[in-house]
This record gives sequence, structure tokens and C-alpha cells, in this order.
Amino acid sequence: MPEFEYDAFLSHASEDKSTFVEPLAHELTKLGLQVWYDRFSLRVGDSLHDSIELGLSNSRYGVVVFSPSFFAKNWPRAELNGLFAREMEGHKVILPIWHQLSRADVLKVLPIMAEKVALQSSDGVVSVAKSLVEVIRPELLAVQSSSDAAMMAGKRLAEAVNRDHPGYEIRVTTGSSISIANPGPKPEGAIASIFQNGARSDILVSDPEQLDQPPQMKLTFSSAGLEKLKEGVRTGKAQSLISGEFRFGGSSIPLMPSPETIDGGRLDIIPNVAHVPEVDVRLEVDTPAGVLRVPVMKLGVLRAGMEEIEFRLHHAAQPFEICFGLSLRPGAGPQDFNLSTSFSSFNFSRIDNCVKFIDGLMAGGELRVFDLTTDRIFLRAGLSQEPDWMPRGLATLIGMVASIERYFGVSIPWSPRIPDEEIDKAHILDCLISGEEFGTNLHFTAVCPKNPQLSQQAESWKNGPVILFFESLDPNKVSPLFGVPISVPAWGMYTEQTAPVDVDAAVKAVKAAPEGSPVAIPMYGLTPTYVRFKSSLGPDAFASSTETEMTF
Repeated sequence: MPEFEYDAFLSHASEDKSTFVEPLAHELTKLGLQVWYDRFSLRVGDSLHDSIELGLSNSRYGVVVFSPSFFAKNWPRAELNGLFAREMEGHKVILPIWHQLSRADVLKVLPIMAEKVALQSSDGVVSVAKSLVEVIRPELLAVQSSSDAAMMAGKRLAEAVNRDHPGYEIRVTTGSSISIANPGPKPEGAIASIFQNGARSDILVSDPEQLDQPPQMKLTFSSAGLEKLKEGVRTGKAQSLISGEFRFGGSSIPLMPSPETIDGGRLDIIPNVAHVPEVDVRLEVDTPAGVLRVPVMKLGVLRAGMEEIEFRLHHAAQPFEICFGLSLRPGAGPQDFNLSTSFSSFNFSRIDNCVKFIDGLMAGGELRVFDLTTDRIFLRAGLSQEPDWMPRGLATLIGMVASIERYFGVSIPWSPRIPDEEIDKAHILDCLISGEEFGTNLHFTAVCPKNPQLSQQAESWKNGPVILFFESLDPNKVSPLFGVPISVPAWGMYTEQTAPVDVDAAVKAVKAAPEGSPVAIPMYGLTPTYVRFKSSLGPDAFASSTETEMTF
């Protein structure tokens, strides 16, 4: 089954936006669907036609809002035709909504759609949105119901604690991802937390003077349990104690389970570092090419122990994140280095800077973290890892496109899909900019008009290589690149020394051809082939060139 970027494409007439379509788009998004809707998905400068084509092809379903205005316009009908083409392949794609229409109205205009079960906009935006989600992604409704139930239970629990346990406060956080393994940030001052059904209940002391006794919890540990407890204090890492490693003797804290419930189970000790604020920093790393810098990152603490601490470097303006642990013992090196990247919202130049920085880091360059407020070094770390974190071919392509961005003054957004033709365009443009060879020993077919000059040249082929310039090539051959138009001056390819693949056959073909007719001559390059801007070779660079077809 193909993967789609969007769950649904909203096809509609603009007259229906404010009354129905836009509220529906917001409600679908609130329920968790990824929706292609022009107000959400188009940006200033986008091509309307290209963007809609992309939205259609990358959406699992097409939600079509049929209305009198829809049938009166050509553009929505064109979108509908694209969805019909998908349905002809045997997949259910079109989910119809009748807006200010009856079945009889649809039967008159589009009989094929009148047979489909359709939703009615008169049922209301919320009802229509839930009905669509039931078809498109029904699991989202189950998550929503579970979350709503957890939120309601949390409210009742908080009310009970505030009523029955003066001096204590309970705060409930819900979410399908919340668990002991992924607790999320806790409020400062929380003395205990209870996890249940996607919710975390944090217990705090709101007024110490109202408490009958200070909060207490009685725990005894076996030698094995005590070692785990020490490990948690030393490293700041969460520890799980199993039956026999601890014994729970009760607690004065409200909502704590009874000893009978806990004994024989598991006790998870999770250090809380939510109160440690993040610091704005800049990064430097030494590389063979010099010092590379990242101007702004945020440094946060993920865990903190007596002998180890784990940091997180991240920022919304940067396409990478680093988590690394450091030992606080003198002379110890870094531990637990983890790297993650997300390129989706960045252009190639920003990604290229990231690639070079991480390459330098993984090759053993020293990482220096500067506090932006004081411009003093906050910490130093050497995070040497395997250097091949990214395929070299992809890193090379990113570098080429970044050079193209800088040279032509454009911004090219990252594309998760990189077709071969875009790689070929980038290669040509990079060679134009850098002056490096395009290829070696390339074979091509020179198509030459039969005339006295060609006949004279053919005789000279028997004496050795010939010099051949290729004709000026169409600048549109390399534009657009990843959808971004690039204004490219006239350019062409040439090889300084070439020779026919079969000299005798080439001479015979020239002699046999009628005067003025084209002659195809298979040739190969004896020297590297280059691409050059026409202006760099002079006005007559391609004046005597021949038409060619290149094969690689």
C-alpha cells in the first residue's frame, strides 16, 4: 500500500469556504487528520496548479464538498476528475459531502455520484468530521475517547483529593504517549506521581500548615535493591526494582497504593530534572577545514546524577538534535552519544552546514558549548563516533545543491523524494559552477550535416583525434531544480579530443550521404567532457558545433 503525506484532500468551491469548508478543515485537523486544504497547505509564491497536483497525488482520500457553486466551476471539476482516475484503479477514494444539495440535485448534474452514500453538511461540522474520521482513520476516535475519559477521571480525582486531603493538590496530565517510560515534564514541587491509562497524576503539597504530618513513604531495600538505588543516585538514570529487592511499608501521601498492592510488583524510581532550565548556547567544533559554528542551540538537562549528567542540544531553527552523557569524574570521556536529524522544513544550505558540522564532530573534533549570555565556554566534549552517519552520495548531493543555492541566489527546500533526474540536474549545475569535469570517456552520437567541410574532416579522422565542440544546450534542461526555477545562462558541453568509434564506417557513411542530409556518427571522448557557460568560452565557442545526443 503506498504511503501518503496527507490523509485527505479537501476539494471544494471557494464560495463554500467560510460557511462550511474551513470549519470542517479545522475540526478534521483537531481530530488528528493530516488534511490538504489550500489555506493550510499553500504559501506565498507556490504554484497553485503544482501544489494541488501534489496534494491530490499525496492524499489517501478526496473529501469532495458538492454544492451549486462546485458544479458551476471548472477547477473543482478538474480536481474531481483526478480523484475519479484514482477510483478507476479499484480503490475507494472519493468521500462525498452534499452541501446545500439534495440527491435529486446531484442526480441531474452528476448521476455517477448520486449512487454513493454521502454525508450531509446540514448534520453539522462536528458530526460530518467524526463520520469522515470513522472511514479514514478510525483509530483516532478511539484515542480521543480514551483521552476524554482520562481527563474526566482526572478531574474527579483532583476534586476528591482537594476535598478529602487538605494541604495536598493533585494535577492531572493526559496523553496517549504518557507512561512510566515516557513521563513527560512534571511540575516543580511534585512529591509523587501515579501513572494509569495514559494519564499522570502529580501530587504536590499546597499548604504544609494544613497537613497532619509531613509526607512520608516507608521503603526498605535488599542489598540488590540498594545497589540499584545507588546507581540511580550516581547516574541519574531511572531504575526498576522487582519483587524481593524492596518492601513498601505504607505512605501518608494520598492516593498511594496499599503495601499489599505494591509488594510482589515493580517499583520504578525516576529522577525528576524538570526544574533545570534550558540555556541558550552556540556551538563550535574544530575540523580540518577550520572551526565550524552553530549560532544558536538550546542546552537542556535530560538526567542528572552525582557522577553523570546527560545533556540535550536542540533548536527549532536547526535540523539536528544531539543527546550526550558526560561523566563528572576527572579524565572520563563522553557517553551515550545519540544523534537525530529532521530536514523537512529546511533548505539545502542549512542542511549542508549541519552535515559538515556533524562530520567534524564525529571525526573527533572537540565540541565547545558557549553560553550566549556570557560568551564563556559552558562545557567541552569530544564526541567521536562512526563518521559514516549519512550515505556519502547523499551528503555530496546536499553539498552540490547548497552550492547551487548560493551561486544562483535561490532557496531550495529539502525534498524527501529525490528522483534521478534531479540528481542529474544538480550534477550539471555543480559542474557549471565549479569547472570540474562532467565525465570521462563519454560516448555520444554526433549528427552532422553533409557538406564539403564534413567530407574534408572525415578524411582527417584517419590521422588521429579531432577537436569537437558541442552545441549550446537549452538552459531549461536544468530548471527547475526540485521545483524551484533557476535562471541559467546559455551553456553547453564539449570534449577537447574525440574520435569516431569506427573510423572506416564513419568515413563511408559521410561519403554515401546525400549533400545536405544529416549524418549520425558514433563517437567517444578521449579527454574529459566539461560543461561551461557559453560566455566563459567566448561568443564563437559553439559556432562550428554539431548537434549531439549524449549517452552515458
